[in-house]
Amino acid sequence: MNDIGLDRIAEAAVRPLGGLRVACYYGCLLVRPYATFDDRRAPTSMERLLEAVGAEPIDWPLRTRCCGGSCYCGGPLIGALPEATLRLSYRLLKDAKRRGADAVATVCPLCQFNLEAFQGQMARKFGEPVDLTVGFFTQLVGTALGLDERVLGVRRMLRWRLPEAAGAEGGAHVRA
Repeated sequence: MNDIGLDRIAEAAVRPLGGLRVACYYGCLLVRPYATFDDRRAPTSMERLLEAVGAEPIDWPLRTRCCGGSCYCGGPLIGALPEATLRLSYRLLKDAKRRGADAVATVCPLCQFNLEAFQGQMARKFGEPVDLTVGFFTQLVGTALGLDERVLGVRRMLRWRLPEAAGAEGGAHVRA
């Protein structure tokens, strides 16, 4: 983004993500203890990049909150608090959906996993499904740039749904 510029990225988008409202999720890992690439309290790098490829980033104040990954990963020796992970991740997804997000874009594999893989458990525990696509920002940008879904790894995702107008001819791959 910094090397080639947002204008050139926008020009390269052959399947712009028009109509896709995205909650950009930095999580706690990327901006702590400090961020040298962006503002650690109010980062905007993902928003600017996704906007360049046609997406509409939503205003989302929870973009740097923890998903609870440190509460759950590592099993019985390190942070075995799955209830805390479910609660924190559910809060993030619920708020993103309330604000009109169609998808959540992230950079962290643990955040992506927590927000995507446990949506069924969240629905059962909290009584309301959130059903949001959660993917890496690189997958969304790659989709807009016309890269093959196999190369982007979207077939490995549990919930990859993009609105028909958002970068996919004839609709996007759906797996839920």
